[in-house]
Amino acid sequence: YARRAFDGSQLDALSIGTDASSNFRHVAECGHDIQFAWAARLGSSIYSTPVITEAATHEGRAVVSNTFVRFVEAVHGVDGHALHGWPYAFESSSFHNSPLLFDIDADGTDDLLVV
Repeated sequence: YARRAFDGSQLDALSIGTDASSNFRHVAECGHDIQFAWAARLGSSIYSTPVITEAATHEGRAVVSNTFVRFVEAVHGVDGHALHGWPYAFESSSFHNSPLLFDIDADGTDDLLVV
């Protein structure tokens, strides 16, 4: 498609199935039993993918996300409630990417890196 102009007539050929089969059928609903568990309100909009980690707390898994403006926030992975001591605020900062889990100080424990 990159070698010729796109005129819209190739739209059906661009549909990609998730089962890697050639007999992909368009369906309106997911075949998996996925339930909505919780939602959380954060201090600003999120434009990046959150990470699930145990690095943010000693209370089990947490969901950590940068917000677009100023904040790095963490909520309990089980129920979405805010973790004690979070969010961290960085004045005059904006985040355009996801937090990174990496063992920065080589102590065997992942650290959260935000840029």
